[in-house]
Formats: sequence, C-alpha cells, structure tokens
Amino acid sequence: MYSLQHKFVMTLQLHKRNCNEQNEVIITTATSTAIHLNHHHFAKDFLQQNQLIQQIRTGRGEVFFFNLENTQCVLRHYRRGGLVAKLSDDKFLWKNIESTRVYKELKLLQTMQKNALPVPMPIAGRVIQRGIFYTADIITQAIPNTQELHAYLQNQKLHESLWEDIGYMVKRMHNLNICHDDLNVKNVLINDTDQVFLIDFDKCYVRKDGDWKKQNISRFRRSIDKHHDRLGSSYQFAKSDWDSFLLGYSQKV
Repeated sequence: MYSLQHKFVMTLQLHKRNCNEQNEVIITTATSTAIHLNHHHFAKDFLQQNQLIQQIRTGRGEVFFFNLENTQCVLRHYRRGGLVAKLSDDKFLWKNIESTRVYKELKLLQTMQKNALPVPMPIAGRVIQRGIFYTADIITQAIPNTQELHAYLQNQKLHESLWEDIGYMVKRMHNLNICHDDLNVKNVLINDTDQVFLIDFDKCYVRKDGDWKKQNISRFRRSIDKHHDRLGSSYQFAKSDWDSFLLGYSQKV
C-alpha cells in the first residue's frame, strides 16, 4: 500500500559553475538524503548511462521513472505551455529561489503530505539560474500500480464509491484552500486497491476562500464532458456518477 506519512525537511545546496556564469541550486529533503540522491540524478544522460531508467512517458515533455535505493522516482522538467512556449519552452524569469515553480510545488506537496492528502511524496528539486532566467526540474516519488481516471473510464465504469472518494479528496484539498489549477481526469489516479490520488501541482497554490472552488469543480466536470463528447458511449460516465462525486464533496472534513 502506498504510504502517505513521511517526514519532510527542506534544505538548500548551492552549486556554482563559474565557467558559464551558471548557478545550480539543489532542493533536498530527508528522503533525498536517505536514498543518496544528488545533482547527477537530474541528468537524463547520467540516468541512462547507469541504467536507472525504467520507463519514459511523453506529453508536453519527457518524464523519467527510475529506481534509486528501492525508491521509485519520477523526474520531470518544467516546461511552458500556450503561446509563450513558442518564445521559450522551459525558461522562466528569475527572482529568488522561493519564487521558482519547483520550490513552490515542493512546498505545496509538503503541506498536503502533512495533512495526509493522497499526493506524490516530494523528494528533490533543481534550479539552474543563468542571468535573469532559470530552468527547473522536480523529482517526486512514483505512485505504483496506478492509471489515470481518463484511461479507466475508457475501459470500465467507475464504482459510485470511487466517485465519492474523488469528490471527498477534492473537498479535502479545497478545505486547505489549495487550488489545483489543472484539475482534470488525467491528474486523478486510481491504483489497484481502489485508492485515488491527485498529481501535477505545478502552478497550483493556496488562496483565500471564495467562488474559485466552484469554478475548480466546474473545470473538472468540463474535462470529463470533453472526453465524453469525443468518445461517446465508450466513455463510461453518467449523470449518476457526477451525483456521487458531489455527494463525496459534500461530506464534512
């Protein structure tokens, strides 16, 4: 079973590369120290040369799954989306380490882990700063034996109790005033023991209570409807499923 209780301690290590005026910052945790993870593990070539990569998934960019000290890790490079990606697909404006996307995501995962939310365990991050720009990478613990809700609905109907679990999971997240900026059927995972998880918290943040929670739920519903409209009856979703989701969301935390 995937454990949700972990000690999380953030520290910073700065590695300077004066040869090209480039600074590298590694954000480490108690877990990254325990598994002897270092800056080499953020390099695709190093992982390949040491035969550590077990799986590669593609999407906006490549995501690498590798094993280190019996810990399944996921390495993801931060990339831009939308029109701005045509100008720069992975460079972001530098301000300070606390303002970087990777630092914010690690801190947010830390908060959710402390509240026992079913999210990936944060392991480490890397920021490479050069001039006024930076690039970044994040390593989290892989959640084993899972599939996306999107893939699940293409093959079978989800039991009403799982829809309730998803609704309750979102409610718990909202109860912490955490807004998942990309809440959709591909960021909800279900494992082989019917546990549900949330992933991909890039650009997500804590905000004041308000109508954004309803908008967040509406966004999730639109993602379901989009795939249901495209795939038709083969996409296993009905109004009663949404009722179950809302029932789960209505439960007290």
